[in-house]
Amino acid sequence: MSAKLSLPIVAEIRAVKTAREIEYIKKAQKISEQVLAEVLKKLRPDVSEIEIRNFIVRRFKQLGVRALAFPPIVSFGRGTTDVHHEPNSTRLKKGDIVMFDFGCAMPVGRRAVNHYCSDMTRTFFFGANPSAKFKKVYTAVLTSQERVLASLAKGERRAKILDRDSFKSVIRRRDTVNVPFWRTRLVSIMRLT
Repeated sequence: MSAKLSLPIVAEIRAVKTAREIEYIKKAQKISEQVLAEVLKKLRPDVSEIEIRNFIVRRFKQLGVRALAFPPIVSFGRGTTDVHHEPNSTRLKKGDIVMFDFGCAMPVGRRAVNHYCSDMTRTFFFGANPSAKFKKVYTAVLTSQERVLASLAKGERRAKILDRDSFKSVIRRRDTVNVPFWRTRLVSIMRLT
């Protein structure tokens, strides 16, 4: 069997986690949620994406995390449409959409990383009532997430099927959603739960 043919099989096998693996991921996620709660308290008009990113990195280190899952993404306003946005000097203002995407690797014993990471994407609306368009997008993403959660509750575990179902849900609402951007965000959001 060629390596190319075996990759989907490996991906499906890796999608199923043992109880111990799930505990590692939950611990990493709990740390990430603590950092998020503290980050939200740091949001104020005129704070920069870089300042918030630096706080996230510093706070993870203070909590004993030895490795991040990936460089934290912090974006305000227009930057939230770039799923691989690099934090910059953009400053937060009232009415901005705020997006965070970060996570940490769970250390076990002497090893710095055991490859069980949290990966959390969260989107907020800062300091004003959300626009009608934002509410439509939020509703489309939430509906899709609920659809995937229902499939998971029924026992579906195949990532390809879950991704396909989530994408179908958003496509039906194409008039309200920038599909390429929100599909990427949606898949990230769904995999958190």
